[in-house]
Amino acid sequence: MWLPTVTFAAGAMDEFMDPTDGQFDVSNFLLEKRGFLLNPFIITEPSIGYGGGATLLFFHESAEDKKKREKGDVLGLPPSVSFVLGGGTETDSWLAGGGHFGSYLKDRIRYQGGAGYGEFNIDFYVGDRDIDYTLKGVFVSNQLVARLADSNFFLGARHLFTRLDSEVDFGIPLPSFIPSSVIFYSSGVGPVLRFDSRDNIFTPDTGFEIEIAPLFYTEELGSDDDYQILQTTSRGYAQVHEKLVLALRVDSEWSFGDTPFFALPAVRARGVPATRYQNEYSVSSEFQGRWNVWKRWSLIGFAGLGWSGGDIDALDGSKFVPSGGGGFRYLIARLLKLQMGMDFAGSEGEFAFYFQIGTGW
Repeated sequence: MWLPTVTFAAGAMDEFMDPTDGQFDVSNFLLEKRGFLLNPFIITEPSIGYGGGATLLFFHESAEDKKKREKGDVLGLPPSVSFVLGGGTETDSWLAGGGHFGSYLKDRIRYQGGAGYGEFNIDFYVGDRDIDYTLKGVFVSNQLVARLADSNFFLGARHLFTRLDSEVDFGIPLPSFIPSSVIFYSSGVGPVLRFDSRDNIFTPDTGFEIEIAPLFYTEELGSDDDYQILQTTSRGYAQVHEKLVLALRVDSEWSFGDTPFFALPAVRARGVPATRYQNEYSVSSEFQGRWNVWKRWSLIGFAGLGWSGGDIDALDGSKFVPSGGGGFRYLIARLLKLQMGMDFAGSEGEFAFYFQIGTGW
């Protein structure tokens, strides 16, 4: 009686074997069978504690994608992807939401957006002292860009909306006239200028991704405060050897006006607590190498340096923050050039590890 069971299992596994190299692969399952890719993750973010969750990814196949898949070729244009996610941590922080990235008209139009609801019990750092506060509420994000002629430039607009209930615990009793809970509304719009010459959106080997996106939050749009956030992102990838890809990321955030404390720029890098180094301005950089060591397996190494500074009296002036770590990737979907794996990172006595999809950025 055991033989049919073994035969069935072997036949089912054939669907997940790539005929080009005989390795485990989920490309056809995701594209042809319309399956979901489950990405579990463990949360080790020091500011909200340990926890976990999962993301479900669903890939939408276009007619052009189908032709390439049937030939066994890697897809040329970015695929459209939808997702849902949920997770929680030991500090009773949690998040549930979903979103979509869409590439249309042979990648002349790109849309990305999402919405969610959550509660975060966070340590906000003032110098060397941390203050407990809770943020709970809803967020909505939408961005639409169009390709300029036949270039790698895209131009469009972005809108972000959040409604947050903020509760702060100073560790001491407060007078009755000082509220412990405040509701914040933030709504901002702004232009987006983007350059994207990457050969793949998940695991690039070559090309650049550069974006400049100022956001203007005003009372006319529904914000409680008038302020501006200028975000710049830049990533560069170079295949310096058949098996080695080097990459560099440099991101910056600049705040102006009456920026609420939870929206202040912060150093954002693997191994660095999300809210530890906040101020009016921040710059985050990471250098990374990816070495294909055997078949579909690659090793990752990275080192970063961040900076936060400004004139906010409550914060501890300028701060340089080193970070670094390593990890591994497995090419789980060859036709999508999609890698998955884990990263292990640390910074100034902190340690964290992450389940990753793609490059990690």
